[in-house]
Amino acid sequence: MSACLNAQICHDLPEALRQIGSAKSVARLADTSPRTVERWQRGEATPNGVMVLRLMARSRAFAQAALRIAGLDDAALDAEEARLLADLKALHARQSALKEALHEARQ
Repeated sequence: MSACLNAQICHDLPEALRQIGSAKSVARLADTSPRTVERWQRGEATPNGVMVLRLMARSRAFAQAALRIAGLDDAALDAEEARLLADLKALHARQSALKEALHEARQ
């Protein structure tokens, strides 16, 4: 049994693999054996990076699930964009204040 470093991924990845199809159909997508996929679907092992990329390339449903699990779905990206925009506004405000202070110091 492989050790999984992130409990959420360990929980969500097997579920995503079960949702995209049977072990046999997922095995065809991943070019691996159904027994290997069964282990993935039970959470006893995890697919390596190449297998994940192969599955993402061949299954839109798995790609969407993988992006969600990784925190790169639309909701997560929207939240990150909002945070970055707030940071940018704060930086612009600070830049304006520094320009004003520099202008006053020169007078």
